[in-house]
Amino acid sequence: MVLLDFPHMMSPFLRAASASLMLLARPQAFGGDAEAWAPAGVLLAQPAPANPTGEFQQKARILSLLPEYITWPADSGQSGRPLVIGVVGDSPFGSHLDAFFTPGQPQSRKGRVLYLNNLRAIETCDVLFICESESERLYEILRRVKDRPILTMGASPDFARRGVMVNLVLDRGRIGLEVNRTACRLSRLEVSAHILKNAKIIE
Repeated sequence: MVLLDFPHMMSPFLRAASASLMLLARPQAFGGDAEAWAPAGVLLAQPAPANPTGEFQQKARILSLLPEYITWPADSGQSGRPLVIGVVGDSPFGSHLDAFFTPGQPQSRKGRVLYLNNLRAIETCDVLFICESESERLYEILRRVKDRPILTMGASPDFARRGVMVNLVLDRGRIGLEVNRTACRLSRLEVSAHILKNAKIIE
């Protein structure tokens, strides 16, 4: 079974990580009435059309898998409940990210994706993907989640150096990771040694 549509764009580690995670038990996606569940400031509409190159399809897959390699602090309340993944800004994923959290799909994972139009809703998330469109207000967004156990992610140049915890970068045709260890430490998030060993570390 081919797990990645564009494996040449992935580092060897991420190909292996994807394969190992997809072999785990696949829990049902978080259910319930979406309108009743969603907090204020959340857009439930589908994001923009998919990137035709497939780059962001692979980045969406990594975003869906990476939280398995993160340990949240015991008092965060995250353990044992579905992940809440927030996307703030102009989403580059098309429908790809939603597909990984759609009930009944072969690769469905446990969690829900929320598209945020209100920064106050950021605090409801376990994972926050910050789109490149938010570059100018990146520091405002990071200030709102400072010291909170919220994994921040992006896929934009210099985002890791500017304080985003995990940044997905396309380098010579492969998608790699940049990890800001200081930002992770301040939020009391532990990143797996397997991730750190294969990522570019930024202090």
